[in-house]
Amino acid sequence: ETEELAELGDSLIIDQSPEGLRIQIVDQEGIAMFRRGSTSLSDEAQKLIQQVTKVIEKLPNKIAITGHTDATRFTRYGYDNWDLSTDRANSSRRGLIKAGLPIERIFRVTGRSSEDPLDTADPTAPVNRRISIVLLRKQFIEQYRQDQHLDAEAAANVITQENEEAVTEDTPKDEIPEDVTPDGVPEDVIPDGVPEDVIPDGVPEDVIPAPSATPDTIPIAPLESETSP
Repeated sequence: ETEELAELGDSLIIDQSPEGLRIQIVDQEGIAMFRRGSTSLSDEAQKLIQQVTKVIEKLPNKIAITGHTDATRFTRYGYDNWDLSTDRANSSRRGLIKAGLPIERIFRVTGRSSEDPLDTADPTAPVNRRISIVLLRKQFIEQYRQDQHLDAEAAANVITQENEEAVTEDTPKDEIPEDVTPDGVPEDVIPDGVPEDVIPDGVPEDVIPAPSATPDTIPIAPLESETSP
């Protein structure tokens, strides 16, 4: 398959990366995959995409697509080379699918802006404007998914911990200040002058009359008998 791809000319660079076999469709002087600042595939790029698809559709590997720009600053307000490289990668994805690549083969679509130049001596060189298509190794996909799972677990643990710390709990008894009475009222806010000999219901003992030694009796007059007149 790599021999078939090599026949497509200088617009392709094929090499092995840690992720798998990498096919890079690059710009050349006078031959561009995209017009300056555009995300639409040129006619030349569409033909290359079709030829690449004929080769890679025979293989079972999942596909990773990455867009790259040169270092020329993009001037549209609110839109930069990160957006441009990502949108170009997505346009290439649509081109591959239109050419016959099953959509299930797409594993990842990303943009790298101008962060990974091929020509480091000239960051604005045409060769830096490219689309990378990687036939991913199975081992890489398994490791990637495992890492994503671990990252998700770690994020969930952080969120859980933050939620637990945010929950308001009752203050432990050993954290109650010593100058606070059991009902939570500081002793220094109790008004002065309250007798210490207050009985439990709050009434001073000296306002309760003492019982008599002998109970008072009230004389009762004898009842007069009723007589006829």
